[in-house]
Amino acid sequence: MKRLFGIVLIICFISICVFCAGCVSEEEKQAAVQAESLARQMGPVARGVGVPQAAAYTKGRGVHPIVLISGSGGVHFLTTSVPKEWQAKSVAETQLVVVVGEDSMALVEMCRYTGPSVARGRHSVAVEFREAKTGKLISKTSFLGSMPPKCRQTENYYVTTLYGGDVDYNQLFSWIQKYALS
Repeated sequence: MKRLFGIVLIICFISICVFCAGCVSEEEKQAAVQAESLARQMGPVARGVGVPQAAAYTKGRGVHPIVLISGSGGVHFLTTSVPKEWQAKSVAETQLVVVVGEDSMALVEMCRYTGPSVARGRHSVAVEFREAKTGKLISKTSFLGSMPPKCRQTENYYVTTLYGGDVDYNQLFSWIQKYALS
């Protein structure tokens, strides 16, 4: 069900992009291309491999420019949500890389019934902070969504999974702030 929702979301996004090509400013298009290019160049950091052309990270007060990438090393959908003053504009400026894993489902409990069992699942997103130049892991954590509904005495025969709420990405940005601004 979640995969189907993702596919529908992608189709809607592509449709909007095709039908609304003129709705996006040149500046926004250029920013998206730049973000994609920077994510690709910083991609090895997701595997713990440093990028020698990146800026050295020295802990201390001030802004430490970051790049937010997916676990596979590509651009992450939250990249444009990062405050502009935290965003690195080039490899040479990048000190830190935030690697955001895929939203996965952590099994909380199996509800046993005479029919099919029902899994209770909680959303989980693993995140790592790495030095751009060295690939060294600075910190890692996981963010959890809300708990799924409890097992009931009976459940609809066709229900196979009970999901909790999505991860609150505001928690992620609070966590990023500790490193990007310290």
